[in-house]
Amino acid sequence: SLARSCIVYISTGTDKEHRTLGTEIVTILVGPKRKAFSLHKKLLCSRSAYFNKAFNGGFKETEGTMYLPEDDPTAFDALVVFIYQNRLPLFPSKQFPANIEGCDCYAGVLERIIFFADKLCINELANKSMDLMQDLEMEYSRLVNPERIANVYKRTGPKSKFRLYCTATRCYDLRIYESERMERVKKLAIEVPEFGADMLEFNSQYGPRIFGKTKFDPGIRDGEAGLGRCFFHTHYPGEICHLTAGLSET
Repeated sequence: SLARSCIVYISTGTDKEHRTLGTEIVTILVGPKRKAFSLHKKLLCSRSAYFNKAFNGGFKETEGTMYLPEDDPTAFDALVVFIYQNRLPLFPSKQFPANIEGCDCYAGVLERIIFFADKLCINELANKSMDLMQDLEMEYSRLVNPERIANVYKRTGPKSKFRLYCTATRCYDLRIYESERMERVKKLAIEVPEFGADMLEFNSQYGPRIFGKTKFDPGIRDGEAGLGRCFFHTHYPGEICHLTAGLSET
């Protein structure tokens, strides 16, 4: 697996790298087919409170193996690359060509990564994935469709920034295409009541900006048209945003 490749590559590094990574390896079995990923325990636990608790806390896993039957191997593969190489899947690429279809396919992968990162409490991974989705869907004039929104609400909690992004993009869509899209939004609000409640709350807070003279756009981070560079981010107290720190998305 890619995880094993990362281990082989890094194991040829310096003594300092060995001390940083440690020598203990854990195995994570992901999905119903139990795809195996082998990672440095010290590195994995340092990047995720979820795994730190699993391997070092009260719910300590047995013999360095953990099984995640309901999780997505593709998302975990992206997590491994991010932990070892600090980057996300590439776009464009052979798998994700630079067109609308490639954008939609890539957004679907980012969506699964965000779900997984939220579960593991890895804010940087979730935030960088949100940034990429925000940028790509603006560049290709795409929006999270109702089917994806319903799935987002099924997979996330009330404070999810992904939910907030879905709400913001739908409000933006209605500002431009109210007569054409209202029925779809009404139907979705009936099918997913939490979405309807979030739409009302968002409009109550940001309505003057959305429907006023400012050209509000959820794809823009800064300036009058944006809601703020960290608006769709999750940060723990004292945690420095990768954008604020001047780091580029990878």
